[in-house]
Amino acid sequence: MDIGARLAHAGFRNVLIGAPIAIRSDGMSWAAFRALALRWMIYSRTGIPLWPFGMPAMVLMLAFHVTVIAAIIAGWLGTVIGVTLFTLAALAEPVALEALRRRQGAAPVPLRLVWAIPLVLWLIPLFFVQALFARTVEWRGRRYALGPDGRLRGARSPATRGVPAARGAR
Repeated sequence: MDIGARLAHAGFRNVLIGAPIAIRSDGMSWAAFRALALRWMIYSRTGIPLWPFGMPAMVLMLAFHVTVIAAIIAGWLGTVIGVTLFTLAALAEPVALEALRRRQGAAPVPLRLVWAIPLVLWLIPLFFVQALFARTVEWRGRRYALGPDGRLRGARSPATRGVPAARGAR
C-alpha cells in the first residue's frame, strides 16, 4: 500500500511476525461495521493487486449473487427443485467462509447472527461502489480527505516530509 511504499523508500523494512495477532471486532453496531468495511475497501484501492487477491473475491461475490438471483427466478417460475438447488448453492458460500474463518482461529459466529453472513455478502458490492466514490474516511474519530485514487490528501506527517510519494500518488 502507499504507506508501506513510502516507508520502504525511506529505508525502513516491513517485518512480519511469526504468530498471528488476534483482531477483535465484536459488539459492533451496523454503522460501525459498515464504516470499518468501507475503510478497508477504500484503503485496499491503494496497493492490493487485483490478482491474486481481488479477482477471486470478485468471482465468489458474483457466484453468490448469481445463485441468489437464480433461486429467486426459479421461485418465480415455480420450480421447487430449482429453488432448492440454487438456494443451497447460494448458502454454500457463507458456510464455506465461516469454516475458513474458524480454521484461521476466529470465534464462531453466534447462531443468532448467522443470518448476517449472507446479508453482508449481498451488500458488499454496494460498499465497494461507495468506496470507489468516497472522498473522506474516518479513523479513530478523525476525518481524512482522500484523492480520487483513495490515497490520503493534504498535509503529510513530519515523518514523511521529504519522502517522495509512492508511484502514482500525489
